[in-house]
Amino acid sequence: MTGTASTSAEEFAKVYELDVVEIPTHRGMQRKDYPDVVYKNEEAKFRAISKRVAEITKTGQPILIGTIAIEKSEYLSALLTREGIEHRVLNAKQHEKEALIINQAGQKGNVTIATNMAGRGTDIKLGEGVKELGGLFIIGTERHEARRIDNQLRGRAGRQGDPGASQFYVSLEDELMRRFGGERMQGMMTKLGLPDDEPIQNGLISKTIESAQSKIEGYNFDVRKHVLEYDDVMNKQREVVYRKRKAVLQANDFRDETLKLLSEEFDHQIAFHCAGEDSLWQVEDIVGEVNALAPVFDDKKALSKLIAIRDDRSKDETEKRSMILEYLVGEMKVVHAEKEKAFNKETWNNIQRALYLRSLDTLWMNHLDEIDYLRQGIGLRGIAQKDPLIEYKREAYDMFLGLMDSVRKTFLSTILKLEPSVEQVPKEEKRQLVFTGASEDIEQFGGETSTNQQPAKAAPIHNSELIGRNDPCPCGSGLKYKKCGAINAKEHTKVA
Repeated sequence: MTGTASTSAEEFAKVYELDVVEIPTHRGMQRKDYPDVVYKNEEAKFRAISKRVAEITKTGQPILIGTIAIEKSEYLSALLTREGIEHRVLNAKQHEKEALIINQAGQKGNVTIATNMAGRGTDIKLGEGVKELGGLFIIGTERHEARRIDNQLRGRAGRQGDPGASQFYVSLEDELMRRFGGERMQGMMTKLGLPDDEPIQNGLISKTIESAQSKIEGYNFDVRKHVLEYDDVMNKQREVVYRKRKAVLQANDFRDETLKLLSEEFDHQIAFHCAGEDSLWQVEDIVGEVNALAPVFDDKKALSKLIAIRDDRSKDETEKRSMILEYLVGEMKVVHAEKEKAFNKETWNNIQRALYLRSLDTLWMNHLDEIDYLRQGIGLRGIAQKDPLIEYKREAYDMFLGLMDSVRKTFLSTILKLEPSVEQVPKEEKRQLVFTGASEDIEQFGGETSTNQQPAKAAPIHNSELIGRNDPCPCGSGLKYKKCGAINAKEHTKVA
């Protein structure tokens, strides 16, 4: 439900699968859309806009000027200020007053400068007597790359059958014009001797500009579509992973999922080691792979069984592979049941779920990094005359299959090796303290010669020949030793 979707109808259809249908206006359109005015350079263009605003303002007709950037709106504001034209500027710096400013743009004599994106969604009602003056006049200071943005600016006038007018001012130095031969046209105007302030106004020029906009829109759409196609590859993988996580979280019993993963793993091993004639089957390697997953697996018994199946001439190769798979899964069911009994069913179920989610989440994060590296360098495939997008899809798919294989292997190689931990309660031992030394030394501190008595602390050692810094000086001055200063007082004074 937008009045400017028709120029983007192709993108709506291909990206969002939405059809665009034009609905006639409630009341007839009264707005006049004048042809674009083209100037040689940007300075001349803005001078012409300032002059045009001054002319319209004298009649009292309100004006809304659209710019593509804040710096352009501030530059034009400075020009209008120099001309003594009262106006209001609306850009991202006044976002709190945005609706209020744009709402007043239709009042008599008001001049409003706004970026093309500012104030959209606010209804501009004409003030009293404005209809008689011709309604709101829209001035565009530059053509945007997308016609839709220009149409949105034009659409600010002509509300509900109101009168109005719009006109765009363009210079050959504008980004859009430079991309489509503006410099060549500028050189031609210079050779013809046209002054800078001489405008070129023709309906053919407006159509040429719109044609240039259409080409840019098509190019930008192709770029966005290309990005979406790359993103869609990862989005599909993300959906698979998140759907898997959701199923794991909602599963009440994880037993069937674990057995299913075991069956897939054994099927891969059998397909790899049982290729070609049955006499060349490497059943020993199969047993080794299974034993690496579950150390409690009886490898000798299994090897004997698999050799017997391999050497059975009454069965074809497909039947033998099926029998090997059935036997291995049956053995793992026994191992799984023993684990469940050892941990108890609820605990074992929670352990399986937590380990699988951890394996999936960790490897998925690594996968995202690897896919990002692939995408950064995939463009080089174009040098080999290969479509980078097709190559990206193919390799990303192979990497995703590898991811799911790694998740399965990581989970199975961990879960079947778990054993319940048995807490060992240490036995309390009696400690005996044995003292060495003479019994009279112990008795000196009031102790007893008993093996249960704690050892007494040794008496501190005092050296009577040393004098502390804070002790009274031996010279009898009454001062502390550190402050007295009596030389060699210790030598002629006996310390008790």
